[in-house]
Amino acid sequence: MEPGLPPVDELHRLTKLFFKTSRLMLLYLITTLGTMAGPAGSEQHLNTYLGYCHTLVGHLILQPSIESVQALLLFSITLRLRDQLSQAWDVLTLAISISQTLRLAHLSAPLRTIHDMASDSDKNPMRTWWALYVFEKFLAFDSGRQSTLDDPRLSSVGRQHPTDPMNNGKMLVLQDYEKFLTSLANVLREMQHRSWHTWRTESLDTTSDADARASKIRTAGAIDTLLWEWRRSLPSEYQIIVLNRNTLLLDWSEVKKEVDRYGSGEPWHLRLRNGPQICLEAAKDMTNLQVMVTEAGEPSFLALGTSPLAAAYVLAVHIRLQPASILSRAHSELMKAAMAISRQRYSSSTTQNSLHKSLDALERYVSQLLGDTAIQSSVEFNTDPGENSVTTMAITDPALSNPLEPPPLSWGSFDLLSWDWNELVPQA
Repeated sequence: MEPGLPPVDELHRLTKLFFKTSRLMLLYLITTLGTMAGPAGSEQHLNTYLGYCHTLVGHLILQPSIESVQALLLFSITLRLRDQLSQAWDVLTLAISISQTLRLAHLSAPLRTIHDMASDSDKNPMRTWWALYVFEKFLAFDSGRQSTLDDPRLSSVGRQHPTDPMNNGKMLVLQDYEKFLTSLANVLREMQHRSWHTWRTESLDTTSDADARASKIRTAGAIDTLLWEWRRSLPSEYQIIVLNRNTLLLDWSEVKKEVDRYGSGEPWHLRLRNGPQICLEAAKDMTNLQVMVTEAGEPSFLALGTSPLAAAYVLAVHIRLQPASILSRAHSELMKAAMAISRQRYSSSTTQNSLHKSLDALERYVSQLLGDTAIQSSVEFNTDPGENSVTTMAITDPALSNPLEPPPLSWGSFDLLSWDWNELVPQA
């Protein structure tokens, strides 16, 4: 068993005698990530480490180097794994700015492969530039920002017709996992670009309503094709779960009509038509994976790969849309499991933080919804089989009977868990 590190104050005093600021930050971040991957981490220590890393950012700006870029990039990745999307983007912006000051893309240009300098990988410009390029695309997609980082060699990876596959007569060579991650990053950027172009065209009022609907459906089909072709290109050991949670927020009966009207015969027709079910299955798989890793009780970075908040959100929305489904109670138990893992991940001495309150309110809302559905079903099941009164029922407010009980989370409040959880997740 590894010996414990000394207290934070003593560790700081000792390490600053030897480490540069960038290496000091990397040490704290490695400790933070290792703690996060463990079965039971100390939230107080995590917040202390991350808070200290925030104080080092200004020093890194004054010491531009490849190591400074690496430290800021790892800091941004750590914040993203903590669901702090806004802060992660701000830190990543600084890393990109320093990389541009250092002309990192030009330093990496002569290298034939990311691993040409494997013996001294911490100073390999191409390896750092590749990680910066890929993560910027991922975080831009996660947070709804616009990706601005470009590289002709990397942006051609995964394309059927590469724009610039050669560099000074040398082909850029990537390992399998690097190729798959780079191609996914490019797919995410293309998905954003097509979406923005479609919605911008509609906002200019240059098309009719029918043309605008057709354009949206066909763009969604093209995006679906991009994502599924990428997934299909992966070998079995790299297969991942695809989750498109925003499809649940649409009026799906109307969407099906539009998909049937404008997408009939297209290869993406059935996938787009069955989007909510595909999304639900992905959320269930994500939760089962998180539960398996958590119950194993062993350190694993696999638990950090996806946020259980996304899965809990999908399951809650699906239950709200189909409360009378036979499987709704099973989905509710999975949702509670995802919430429990989220609470454990963000456990703190201040138990009444915004995230915990929101999850508690959401759990009460779903429990009440299922309870009211069971009561109404037993009373009205045989009254009028042609009318589905469950989907239009009003949820009573428990605060009316108990003024000390907070009101349940309203349907509109589901937006709180849709894109950026920065206001809910405890900030360092």
